[in-house]
Amino acid sequence: MARQNSAMAQEPLSKEATKIRELLQKAREVRGWSQSQAALALGLGTTAQYIKIEQRGSVPKWLLGKFNLVLGIPLERLILVKPTRSPKVVQFPVRATPKKRTDTKQ
Repeated sequence: MARQNSAMAQEPLSKEATKIRELLQKAREVRGWSQSQAALALGLGTTAQYIKIEQRGSVPKWLLGKFNLVLGIPLERLILVKPTRSPKVVQFPVRATPKKRTDTKQ
């Protein structure tokens, strides 16, 4: 567990991930649940899986519905929107204009 916390300290969370982490923790605490109880209610195999999700502030897509139903968190608040990169500009080579044919058949 100490190793996980030190790894988390090295990689700061984005503002959105921090908000989601706080939201998950608050929703769990409002129900009076421990992380183990939340993992059980969500049908996760281990408490460690829940802890990882809560610490990262990122809910896997396949669990969004369960988090919505079990913890009552609206889906739009659970989705971590990753910033999009600006599209890469591709320049195509300029082709020479075809010359007009001078020979015509009669």
